[in-house]
Amino acid sequence: MKEFLFKLDIIAPAFSLTFAFILFKIRKRKISFPDLILLGFLIVELLLNIVSAILQVNKKSNLEVYLLNLILIQLLFTYYFLKVLIRKKIVYFGFALFCLCTLLIVKGLQISDNFASYPYAFSSLIILIYSLVFLHQILDTLPSFNILSLKEFWIITGTLTYFGSTFLIFISYHYLSVIAPKQVHVLWQLHNIFLCFGCLIFSKAINCKKWAPK
Repeated sequence: MKEFLFKLDIIAPAFSLTFAFILFKIRKRKISFPDLILLGFLIVELLLNIVSAILQVNKKSNLEVYLLNLILIQLLFTYYFLKVLIRKKIVYFGFALFCLCTLLIVKGLQISDNFASYPYAFSSLIILIYSLVFLHQILDTLPSFNILSLKEFWIITGTLTYFGSTFLIFISYHYLSVIAPKQVHVLWQLHNIFLCFGCLIFSKAINCKKWAPK
C-alpha cells in the first residue's frame, strides 16, 4: 500500500490523460482553452513525477525537478486565470509574488539541499486566491444558474482541492521535518492522494461541455 501511494502521483495523471485521449480522439470531442490548461497540468505532473521518481531511485536530488514543476504549473494557471478573471490586477500582483517565491527557492537551493516548503505553500495559496475570486465572480454574475453543470465550476473545485491540500501540506512540512523527520513521507503520501482527487475532478471538468455564459 505504501509503495502504491508513492506511485499515485504517476498513476493519477496517467489515468486522467488516458481518459482525455479517449474523449478527444475516439469520441471526437473538441478541445477548449480550459481543456488545454488541464491537459498541460496532467502532462507536466506525469512527466516530471516520472523524472523525480527516477532520480529518487538513483539517490539523486530531485529538488530542481520540483522547482520546474512549480514554475510550469504556476504559469499554466496564471495564464488561465488571466484569461477568465475580470479583476486581472489580482493575477498580476499574484504573479509578482510568485516570482519572489521562486527567487527564494533558488536562493535556498544554493545554500542547502533541504526542501524549501514555505515558498511552495505560498505559491499554492496564490492559486487558491485566484480560484476563490473566480468562484465569487461566477456566483455573483450567475446567481440563478446551475453551476454544477459548468466546466469552470469543476476546474475551481479541482484547484481548491489540490492546491488547498498542498498549501496545508507544505506549510506544515518544515515543522514536521523538525519534530518527526521519519514521518515526513506521510505528507508526500497525502500529497499524492489529493493529487489523485484533483486529477479525477479535472477529468470531470474535461468531460463537462457547458461553459458559463459571458
